[in-house]
Amino acid sequence: MPKRPNVIIKPDILRWARTSIHLSEEEVVEHFSKKTKLKFNINLDALKSLEKNEQAIAFSLLKELAALYKRPLAVFFLEKPLKEKPLPKDRRTLGSEVNISFSRDGILVARKARRIQEVTAELYKSLKIDFKFPFKKYGSSDNAESVADTIRKKLGFTIETQRSFRNSNELFAHLRELIEGMGIVTLKQPFPIEDARAFSLTDQEPYVIVINSKDGGLNYAPKAFSLMHEFAHLLLREGAICNDFYHSHKSIESFCNQFSASFLVPKKEFIVEHQRIAENNDDLDEQLKQLHKVFKVSHHALLRRYESCQLISNRFYQKKVSEWEKDFAESYSLGTGFVPPQKPHKKAYVNNGKLFTNLVLQAHYENVIGYDAVSDYLDVKMKHIPSLEDFAHSKT
Repeated sequence: MPKRPNVIIKPDILRWARTSIHLSEEEVVEHFSKKTKLKFNINLDALKSLEKNEQAIAFSLLKELAALYKRPLAVFFLEKPLKEKPLPKDRRTLGSEVNISFSRDGILVARKARRIQEVTAELYKSLKIDFKFPFKKYGSSDNAESVADTIRKKLGFTIETQRSFRNSNELFAHLRELIEGMGIVTLKQPFPIEDARAFSLTDQEPYVIVINSKDGGLNYAPKAFSLMHEFAHLLLREGAICNDFYHSHKSIESFCNQFSASFLVPKKEFIVEHQRIAENNDDLDEQLKQLHKVFKVSHHALLRRYESCQLISNRFYQKKVSEWEKDFAESYSLGTGFVPPQKPHKKAYVNNGKLFTNLVLQAHYENVIGYDAVSDYLDVKMKHIPSLEDFAHSKT
């Protein structure tokens, strides 16, 4: 095979591609210091020169940079850098002084969420599907408890429904389906828990919620709370990056925390259930276990409701949480948890959500997109698409 000719790439394109994924010059040089990469002769001076002066570079080097910067080759031949939408507003408080920037994995997930948002909008338009968000805009000064009660009633989410779930996994799945029924894309993606527990996009429709699959590991109670917290951001039309779902002092985060807690554990229903359980059992830990069977949320979320109903003091609440820190995966600390591997077709369905998966498949069946686009959009190899179709059909 003949050797590919050298190519000329604009310096600002190379600089943008590197900085957009939060790679420092030193990290790039370290990458090229590996034995197998020494052939490219990239040191700090060479890298600075590439990003300052227009010059011909080997096509093999361009391919290596494209792989490192996680960009398609075509991007490097543009006249100027792409104008990409910024990350949502940073509403993080836990470790915010340390984790100022998203990790590279976090950036890639955010980039993927943006692309899925755009693809979904295009497919909705092509398939003539209406996706307008059905709820009015609320403000962070509104009563979160009252808003949560209103939304529960409009969604038909009753205590009987909640009681019927076998576990928090089923609770999360049901809530996710309710939200996706409004045309909202929900993604479940793995990225460093230090980045965030979840984030949401509301600067254009369709809105998108991204849940960190590492949040709580196999325990879906934290994910259910994260999901409803981000849904509250949609109600406010304020997309955000979030990691503190219990203690945040920020007004918007406080509203979203209160909304999620009130939606998942409504005050009236909690009092009724607590009285019923406490009548025969005065042990707090046993009460929490019984209440968990009803609401399917974490013990921490239930304890917060004890405090808000003045059944315990804030001092007792803090003391109890401290006791749980070492023993409870449900505590407020952000544990990563182990998530076992899934079959490729099931992983694609779970990560992309029922709405986006079915939308892409429908677009294929109606000849709007090809098989290769299905593979690309759902991040699944073509050989696994038949299994994905069968799995998706079994879920309808």
